[in-house]
Amino acid sequence: MKIKEVETRTGLVRKNIRYYESEELLTPGREEGNRYRNYSEEDISRLLKIKLLRQLGIPIRDIREYFEGSLGLREIMARRRSQIDQELEQLRKMGQLCLRLEDEPELDPGNVEQCLKEISEEEKKGSLFQNIRRDWTNYNKELHETFIYIEAEGELLNPHDFARETAIYAQKHHMAYETVRLDQTYAIVKLEGIQYLASYTCIRFRFAKIPMVKLTRCKPPKERVSLGKFIFLSILPMLLIMGGIAFNILGNTYFPGHPHLYQFVPMACFVGSFFLVSSSRNIRYHD
Repeated sequence: MKIKEVETRTGLVRKNIRYYESEELLTPGREEGNRYRNYSEEDISRLLKIKLLRQLGIPIRDIREYFEGSLGLREIMARRRSQIDQELEQLRKMGQLCLRLEDEPELDPGNVEQCLKEISEEEKKGSLFQNIRRDWTNYNKELHETFIYIEAEGELLNPHDFARETAIYAQKHHMAYETVRLDQTYAIVKLEGIQYLASYTCIRFRFAKIPMVKLTRCKPPKERVSLGKFIFLSILPMLLIMGGIAFNILGNTYFPGHPHLYQFVPMACFVGSFFLVSSSRNIRYHD
C-alpha cells in the first residue's frame, strides 16, 4: 500500500514514518521498476506498536532493542514507570519552589541566586529542572517544519551542486529523489514525490558561517503543454522582435509619412516579448 493509506490507517504523518524508517525501526519493501515504498500489513502493525510506545514516552533506542528481542516488554514498562516516578518527584520540587516565589513581589538578585543555588544542588542529586539546553533544538525543529536545511558535504557553486547535495541527503534518509529542473540560481527537485526549490543559504551559528542548501516546498507548475506548443512559445518572443524590426524598416522605406508609428510598434514588440518570456518561464511540456 502507498504512504497516504498508511497515514490514514495509523494516524501518523509522513515525516514521522520516514523518521522511524531512518532509525531502522521499519523497513518497507520496494516496488519493482521504481523506488517507491510498498507497505505491508506487518508494517502497519509495527507502526501502531511504535506509535503506542512513543506516546508512552519510550525512547527510540528502547523500541529498537524491543524489536530486536534484546529488551522485553516488562523491562521497558518498569523502566518507564521508574522514570515517571522520578519526573513526578521533580515536578513536586519545582512546584514547591514556585509556591515560595508566589509570595515575592519581584525577583530580587539575592532571591534569584538562592533559587538557582537550590536548583543546582537538586540537579547534582539527580533531579532535573527545565532543560534550557533544548531551546536551540526546539527552535531548529520548528525551522525544519517549514523548510529543510541540508549541511553541504562539498562546494555550493551552482544549481548542480544544490541538486547533488539533495540527492546525497535523500540517499542517507532512504527517500525517493528526482531532479525536475536546473535554473540559473536554483534547482527544482522532488523528495518522495513532493516538489522543493533548492537554493543556497548561509546560517550563522555563534561565530561560524555554515553554507547550506535550503529546500522550500513549492507547488508544481500549473501549466503543462505539448512539445509543439512549448517550442512555439519559446520562439514566439524572437518572432515578435523580428517582426517589429521588419515593420520599422519596411515602413520607413515605403511609407515614410508615419515615423512615430514605426517607433512605437517595435517598442511594443520588445515589451510584449519580455512579458512572454517572463510568463512562460515555468511552463513545462508533457514527456
